[in-house]
Order: sequence, then structure tokens, then C-alpha cells
Amino acid sequence: MNVLITGQHGVKHEDVADALVKQVNEIYGKRGLVGEPIIAHESIERAIKVRVGDDLPVFFRLPTDFERQKIWDDVSNVIKLRFEKTHPRPPVHKIISLHAIYYWEGRFFSLINWELLLSLSPTVIVTLIDDIYDIYGRIKQDQKNGVIGIPGGEYSLPVILSWREREILQTFTISKHLYLDPEYYSDAKTSNLPAGLRHVFHPPIKHFVISVKQSIQTLYDILFNRKKLPVYASFPISAPRRKLKSGVLEDKKTAEKIIEDLHNWRSMLHSKFAVFDPIGIDELRFGEDYRLIPRINFSVSSPMVSPIDDADSKIRPEELKAVKEQINYQIKERDFQLISQSQCTVMWRPLLWNEAHDGVQQEATYAKAAHKMIFSYHPSLDNMSQKPFPYEIGSFMRSEKDVVEQLERYQKNNWVDKINSDTWEREQI
Repeated sequence: MNVLITGQHGVKHEDVADALVKQVNEIYGKRGLVGEPIIAHESIERAIKVRVGDDLPVFFRLPTDFERQKIWDDVSNVIKLRFEKTHPRPPVHKIISLHAIYYWEGRFFSLINWELLLSLSPTVIVTLIDDIYDIYGRIKQDQKNGVIGIPGGEYSLPVILSWREREILQTFTISKHLYLDPEYYSDAKTSNLPAGLRHVFHPPIKHFVISVKQSIQTLYDILFNRKKLPVYASFPISAPRRKLKSGVLEDKKTAEKIIEDLHNWRSMLHSKFAVFDPIGIDELRFGEDYRLIPRINFSVSSPMVSPIDDADSKIRPEELKAVKEQINYQIKERDFQLISQSQCTVMWRPLLWNEAHDGVQQEATYAKAAHKMIFSYHPSLDNMSQKPFPYEIGSFMRSEKDVVEQLERYQKNNWVDKINSDTWEREQI
């Protein structure tokens, strides 16, 4: 399996890839699969730093993109040769990590050489994302430590938000169009195709988007344990948050109990399935006068990258005003992406407090249109006289235990047999 990991500055894609390598070696070692080498990781940016003298800003200050491109191409070729020749034998699994999009002095640009990337033959792609507030905090830390040598004003919240979306879009484009889809080339499906061209043809490869606030175990399961059912966790969060900040003591207690119950539910899901969790990104949490209120407790296990402790306090209200509308738009599209890359959508109390919640309704409607299996924990105390959805959606159960048992049956009877490999290998055409 060849994994391509992308992400904007601040998601620490290199550290995440290193942690994944460690996780793979530990798990394979416990299984007695200690044949070497199991997995290797190479980073484009680390190789560039070595090339320019451990000072990445030197690379960005080069006069032209032509000079930057030459260095990018050279280090990519070095990485390819290192995978092929410097090990006693090629590793079974390879990880290449990089930034798909760079930002420097007010300009977004990409240096990806598609021909070189094609020669590395990725079979699955992951884009790492994080809250823009934590990205902002990490960039500030890097500037203070001299990692980035440009004024802080260059990295505003709107820039970081746009950077994230560009990174996702560029990586999605790679996943769709790096290879020539044999569906559109009849000769690609025949034995007449020259051997030297066969690597050019392949169906679009799987692209996952995941928050670095999720655990390295979840990333491992997505890539190395495909028989674990991938699910999207859908639940109302805006309504509990409104009660938390209402100032009414009874409302606050009610909301705190719901958030505790939700945390326990999410913890159980994460322990049994590969869960894409929407509050891995929690940005729409504005209080009075555009001050950020605390996150909903995300942690169900150690995150891939720890949040910045004081990141929220560094954000100015005028910056939040500038991104509120963009954040609103992106929430829905990002959650739809997480649904698309899952097999099932699992709704938790979609009619909480006898209310129809817009976000949950939109997610359920999208999952239905995308032909995803839908399971829902819907206790009788949440009943409404009118249905919240335009049509019946999914299977409703009255207990969390019933939902989990049905998911486990679906995983055993409808999912495991469809997966012919634990990892993402090149498909035969």
C-alpha cells in the first residue's frame, strides 16, 4: 500500500505519519509479523529542508517558481530512489507526506509534479485538517521559533480557512485524476496494453479527510484495518450549546447532562468502529461580542495532534466576524464529505428535546441520497407528533445498545466479506 498524506501547515503531517509508522510497527509486532521492512515514511518538506540547509524559508525566498519546482522534483526523485534502493528490500507499505498547497507572501501555489507523483503510485490518500484556531496558534508558535520568517499578519483566519479548502480540493483532484480511469479507455482493459503503460491506468483512488483531533488508532483502522466498519456519527450539538450559554441554571444542567451522555455514546462508537466524528472540527462557537466559547469536549482518546492550550484567547473578535459566514458554509460541505467516505451514518437522538435539528436533518437527507445505511438511536421521550424529515429515513431504535448490536451485525454480515484486503492495494484492471 502506498499512502499519500497531505495537509496545510499546522496539521503536522510529518509527525502524524511518523506516529502512524510507530503504530503499525507496534501492532504488526504484537501479531508476530516482524519481517522488515514493514513500512517507511518520507516527507517532501523534510527533504527540501535538508536540501536547502534546514531552513525552509530559504526555499520560499527563491526568486522563481521554476527554481522551487526544480528542488521539489529533485527531492521527489531522491525519495523514490530511497524507497526502491536504500532498503535491503522495498518496504511493504510506504507513506509520502507533503503540502499540496503552499502559501507565501499573499500567494497560494502548488509544486506537485503529477508525473513524479504518479511514479510513486499512491493507492490511497488522506488529507489532515484541524480547527483554524489551532492552526493559527501553531503558526504563531512557529513564527516565534523562527520556523516561518514572515509577518504574522500574513496568516489571518480567512487565509487559513481558504488554505484548508484549497488543500482538500487539490488533494481530491489528485485522487480523481492522477491516474487515467480505465472506464473511459477500452484498451486499458485488454492484454494488448504495453506493460510500461499499465501503471498509468487505475480507477480513482480513495480520498479521506480526517481531523487531527481524532486518534492515530482511527487513522490506522481506516488504512490498515479496512474490515472495521467506517461510520459517520450524526448528533445535534447547536441546541445543547445554546442551552449552555443561556445563563439559565436549569438549562445549563440539562445541557451538561446531554453532553455527558453524548460523550459516552461517542466513546462507545469509537471503541468498536472506525468513526468519522464531526466535532473533530468545532469552529462555530461564538459567544457574545464574538468571543470564542469553550469547545464541546471532543476527547475520547489521545488526538493525533494536541490542541493549542491558549489558541482561542489569541483570536481577535474582528477576525471571527470576518470568517463566520465562511465557517457556516463549510460545516455542511465538510460533514457531507465525512458521510461520503463512510459506509453508515449513525444518528444519536435526532429529535432531542422534541425538536427537529437542521444539521441532523440535512445530514440524514444527504446520507439517504448517497445510498448510505442509516441507523438511529431515537428514544421515546424524543417523540414528535410530526416527522422531522420529508420521508422515513433509516432504522430507528429505542436504545443505544440496540443500535450498536445492529451495527455489529451489519459489519459482520454485510461489510467484512466485501473487503478483500486489510489495506488499500492497487486494483487489478
